Amino acid sequence: MLATYVLQAAVEDLEALRDTSPDESNVIFQLAKVYRLLGDKVKSAQTLAVARDVSPKSINKIRKLLDTVKDEAADDEMDEG
Repeated sequence: MLATYVLQAAVEDLEALRDTSPDESNVIFQLAKVYRLLGDKVKSAQTLAVARDVSPKSINKIRKLLDTVKDEAADDEMDEG
């Protein structure tokens, strides 16, 4: 799919940026968002932890993204009945 291809290209670009600017929390945060869009929740969570460590002041932005992931997971559960 085209969307997956575009997201993979974004990952490559963001990983290259992260490697050249490891203290840039916004790059790390955006990388975590792309991982989440690709469905890689583990990499997204790991990358968010790095973003939190690099920039503790961005914790509210990180929590918001984590809450979004939790909401999506709740939507995936089957209804009983």
